[in-house]
Amino acid sequence: MGTYVARNLRDGGYAGEIYPIHPTATEVEGMRCYPDLASLPRVPDCAVVALSADKVMGALRDAAAQGVKSAVVFASGFAELGAEGAALQRQFVELHAQTGLLVCGPNCLGLIDVHARTALYSAPPPDPLPAGGVAVLSHSGSACRALGGTGRLGLSHMVSVGNAAVLDIHDYLAHFAGDDRVKLAAVFMETVRDPEGFARAARLMRAAGKPIVLLRVGRSSQGAAATAAHTGSLAGSDEAYLDFFHGLGVVVANDMDEFV
Repeated sequence: MGTYVARNLRDGGYAGEIYPIHPTATEVEGMRCYPDLASLPRVPDCAVVALSADKVMGALRDAAAQGVKSAVVFASGFAELGAEGAALQRQFVELHAQTGLLVCGPNCLGLIDVHARTALYSAPPPDPLPAGGVAVLSHSGSACRALGGTGRLGLSHMVSVGNAAVLDIHDYLAHFAGDDRVKLAAVFMETVRDPEGFARAARLMRAAGKPIVLLRVGRSSQGAAATAAHTGSLAGSDEAYLDFFHGLGVVVANDMDEFV
């Protein structure tokens, strides 16, 4: 996965510095490789953690200690696995509270800023990837890829939120409300973990004249069970969700075809 990120950034035309890290390799995708964060010539803006679940927290603590402000974590093996994984995932929240480290993930594909040619993404991006004004936000990595690959949407961002231990959909919406490149948000959601946070973000988007189009999965009892197994999220009453979204001016789709 780490190799994909290095390749995506290089081949996608990213203009910033890229610092691959590996304890033994000296080169990754033709770029010099460093043994650890402390060896880098400068503190990076973001650390991409392409390690197994048991090694993630050590890497994040090291990144925060070095002054890194944000990170992307691809690994699964957290809240979607039950109580033990949920306890491990709570350490993300504790680290954020202690250091301010922002985290995308875990259990996600990562994110892409299409206009800035920044693909912190653990798979090949859609090809073509037309630039436009639609920001895709998804709890599901497969749905994120599907929406990005339709060829029918001009995209500003693709964000695979995953388990959303620290940053959830509403955090990105609040940011996109002030991003002139974003004209509309397409949200593929499993649950609303922070109703007040989502409501604030939705109002910011609406005040900025930017619609939110949303498809929520897990609306049936079978779907709710699948949702819990996927990211550890709990789904609630469909009627309550619809009332909540409609009250905020969110456009709710009934299926993927209608959504697109």
